[in-house]
Amino acid sequence: MNDKYKEFFGKMNSKDFKDMQVFLCANSGFLLSSSIILSMFAPYEQTGLSLIALISTLISSGFVLSNGANYTKDVQELKRMYDEFIKEYNKLNRILEFNNPLEIETLFCYMYSHGYLSRKKYFNYLDDTKSLNKPVLMGCDIFNGVGVCRNISTMLNDIYSDYGIESCILGVLQYDNNGDNNIKLINHIAGNHAITYAYKDGIDYYLDPTQNRIYYRNNNYLYDEEKTCKVKPFQTKILSLDKDKYYNFINRYHENNDTIDYDYIRRIIFSTRMIIENNKYILSRFYYENCELYEEMGNKLLLIK
Repeated sequence: MNDKYKEFFGKMNSKDFKDMQVFLCANSGFLLSSSIILSMFAPYEQTGLSLIALISTLISSGFVLSNGANYTKDVQELKRMYDEFIKEYNKLNRILEFNNPLEIETLFCYMYSHGYLSRKKYFNYLDDTKSLNKPVLMGCDIFNGVGVCRNISTMLNDIYSDYGIESCILGVLQYDNNGDNNIKLINHIAGNHAITYAYKDGIDYYLDPTQNRIYYRNNNYLYDEEKTCKVKPFQTKILSLDKDKYYNFINRYHENNDTIDYDYIRRIIFSTRMIIENNKYILSRFYYENCELYEEMGNKLLLIK
């Protein structure tokens, strides 16, 4: 988006943006319907109104498609606070000397699921329709103690990115035990789940922090260790905001069919859980140092919703 447009949207808050969006859409609809009615009774006199209606429709459509909701004043303030929190969170990984993507994912799953990243120290999986759907704030729902796969995978991805590990969010099609039988047609187009992909030291990691699963690859599908779950990554840009990172994943996906060793995974996860168990006091201290931030960000997020 052009910097001038970002500056324009940055002067309004989310409520102003929504109100303007409603006004422009309503005005466009009114002018368009008036033009159609006028054309029925005075076809030679409605040219000017039709032109105004067309311009109004273009302005309204441009406003809706502008992605300006991500650049309003309150959203950008929350984004700044969120980025600062991610940097603060990664101090935990450094204190515990976690550098492997599996170590970082294991700690993150423990932290969010036990409420260490949420107000009131509580987390509950949310109905997908109630989840925040602003890409730049996708991970913030967790502060309110709720979230779905896209919120959870986004925060893990942001943690990796800040830590210097290449990663991206993957939209995937997750199959149940009945294969395709219970999958809606729209899911074959848009997917029904989101996971996090990380790449370090020549190893691909397919991580599902929502269901606490690590996937290995077999041809074009990903499986968990017990083969109770099968997913297929979409080879199009679904959720990732960083095109370059996503296309790096696509290139590797076509070139590399190697799978990760599950003995290696088990060893890393076991040792990581032991470290977490022996350092719970550090996690508790982190929570109490940041619980006021969770309250502040959670309240601001509810106003944006």
